[in-house]
Amino acid sequence: MRISDSELRFAARVGFVVVILMLAMTGGCAYLFFRSEQVLRDVAQDLLRGIASGDSATACHALSRKGEEALLDRANDLVGGRKSATCEEAVIAIYESLSEQQRSALLSVEMTAIPKKHQAGSAATARLQEANALDIASMELRKIDGRWMVAEFAFGYERPDSAD
Repeated sequence: MRISDSELRFAARVGFVVVILMLAMTGGCAYLFFRSEQVLRDVAQDLLRGIASGDSATACHALSRKGEEALLDRANDLVGGRKSATCEEAVIAIYESLSEQQRSALLSVEMTAIPKKHQAGSAATARLQEANALDIASMELRKIDGRWMVAEFAFGYERPDSAD
């Protein structure tokens, strides 16, 4: 059985289309992964930047109800006897307790890449790359009503030089 030239050209075209489609699909998946990773990082950084600049609306918008409760607890721990009743009050209390240098450092804190294995469709983890004034090591993010929000914090950033 001999394959004609027209059959060979047809098979080459089909193969070419299949290769193009595969590249488009894998490139599209990579784009979506990196795009969602950036969205998660942006939410976590919005929280830190809102706190560092005293912008309670931005900071509180990045938090779920559970995240607000965690921030209230953290504010009360950091500020001492002063008790914050709302997220906005907590952000202002933390902002006022930070030095200018701490605020500046908080504005520049970067997140590590969020590994794909930590993303479960509606949950992700953002890890901070460096120590910070709030001692936040990582943030748990949840997708609630179609929007990513910080839901929990892990405190106790372990500095590499303190692991003796």
